[in-house]
Amino acid sequence: SKLNNYLAAKRDCDVALLRGKTEIIRAAALNARAELYARMGKLQLSLQDYDRAIKIKGTSYLYLNRAGLRHEMKRYGGAIGDYSKLIDKFNAKKELSKTGEKSLANLYWRRGHALYELKKLNGASYDFSMAVKYKGKHARYLNSRCWTLAKLDQPAEGLPACKAAVKIKPTVPAYWDSLGYAHYRLKQYSAAMDALNQGLALDPNYRWLLYHRGLVYDAIGNPTAAKVEFLKIQKISPQWAVARKKYLKHGIPELTRPGIPGRL
Repeated sequence: SKLNNYLAAKRDCDVALLRGKTEIIRAAALNARAELYARMGKLQLSLQDYDRAIKIKGTSYLYLNRAGLRHEMKRYGGAIGDYSKLIDKFNAKKELSKTGEKSLANLYWRRGHALYELKKLNGASYDFSMAVKYKGKHARYLNSRCWTLAKLDQPAEGLPACKAAVKIKPTVPAYWDSLGYAHYRLKQYSAAMDALNQGLALDPNYRWLLYHRGLVYDAIGNPTAAKVEFLKIQKISPQWAVARKKYLKHGIPELTRPGIPGRL
């Protein structure tokens, strides 16, 4: 069974840790066991092993693994610290290979995502911009830059990134949503509606698209159509905090159910 395989692998890691004669071997054994614990869902034990491994041999690989685990555990502050160490290591180099630039872009995006989750939008925006600097044709990085700038009341600056993201990956509803939202913030309602409709053609139940289309209808003076959008959302996510004020504004009674995850 899978559990027996995990236990056998753990025993191998334990033996390697006890018999390891060098720091590299012991750190590698702890890393392997940490990865195993993570697959078993024992995240706290996994984190403890990464901490021990880093004390023995603080390699970039270990810092990256611990950062990813902390991120998964929503310990964003710790993840940001690990990402920052790795970013500093890359930035200390005189020049970067293409692979190095790709890795640095990913680190900036990951740190930006953690900052965004902590509602530190200015820091997140900087990191997303740096991710785009090092890998400019990556749709996710472009979308994150676009969305965060729009949230920071800088939609005009983010709009080119929105357009680039949907050009690269036109099949992702979230990217059309970001483009539509940027146009909405610029009061370009026709362009906003076009983008949102493109996204909804891909996924008619995408909540953010429905929500932003409702905002556009409100903005152009069509509350009846807006209410239709918010009623659709409520069927999908009855207790979505983002839409709660709109439910109340349009006389839609609140229901109880958990909200939805983030959208970057």
